[in-house]
Amino acid sequence: MPFKVSKEASEAERHSDDVECCIVMNGVLYTGSDDGFIKAWNTDLELQKSWKAHEYVVYDLACNPQKNILYSCSMDGDIKMWAVDSVPVCVKTALQTGPTGEGADLGGMGGGAASLEYEPATVRKLLFKGGKLYAGDVMGSLCRWSENLTECEMKKEYYTEVWTIALNNACDTVYTGRDNEIIVADITEKKDTRFGEIGQFSNTVTVNHTFPGRAPVVINGEDDVLVCPSRSGMDLQVMRKKGNVYKEAQILKKHDMIVNTLVMDGDILLSAGWDSRIAFWKMEEDQFVFLEDVKLDSYVNIMCLGDSNTYYAGGKKGYLVKISKL
Repeated sequence: MPFKVSKEASEAERHSDDVECCIVMNGVLYTGSDDGFIKAWNTDLELQKSWKAHEYVVYDLACNPQKNILYSCSMDGDIKMWAVDSVPVCVKTALQTGPTGEGADLGGMGGGAASLEYEPATVRKLLFKGGKLYAGDVMGSLCRWSENLTECEMKKEYYTEVWTIALNNACDTVYTGRDNEIIVADITEKKDTRFGEIGQFSNTVTVNHTFPGRAPVVINGEDDVLVCPSRSGMDLQVMRKKGNVYKEAQILKKHDMIVNTLVMDGDILLSAGWDSRIAFWKMEEDQFVFLEDVKLDSYVNIMCLGDSNTYYAGGKKGYLVKISKL
């Protein structure tokens, strides 16, 4: 199953800084960069649109393909909703702020209290699923926003940075992590009678279990296989669900530098990172088997799925390529 680089974005049309995120919606590839721009490309990486989306880095993108709506986030706490049918227009901006409840107050200078509740939070990851937008930030909050960004419907506090988000099909179990631990949590609303008014909903996440690992996390469609890098960042941990917990089933070794991005496409797994190559794996009889790797001219920050047997990868100084099956 040989793959190769079939297209590369021209240097004249690339982002001026690293590509940090990418997503395909309705036949258009959207990329976000450290330069604050979002670019829209056709499937052959010919630039269609480009606009300044944020003052700072565009950390992540998510989309609602039914309404052709794009979402973006940045380090100033802004989450933006874009109508992209013709000229891109920002139709709504929401501000994600710091933790509430027990996590809001930190010791200030001189022993005084310093509240983070109204401070803008750097939003690092977005995920649109089940008609809702999920946003994770570096102050340790996971928020669920309404589709039109008019309401933050849920805010759960992790007290640790959220670098990755995966969600099961029922949208009641979320998988998050940073560089040392993966957290599997229940995000259904539960009442907490320990503090305040009896019957109020708790804003602290209900952790089902944790295990060593690091972002990113991907899960399969059946929610019974999870893959993430080990704490070293170079090996891949394949975890299988046993009852209500995940147990290590396999370790994949191919990278000699940290893995930054994973894509799971049916029985195919892609992994890539600082070693400037994409490794392809295939699930065969409940085990991933290495197929091949594709060498690139840049490290890889992000990948996404395109059409059948097509993938996109972005990296250094706007480097952007299309990977296709021969």
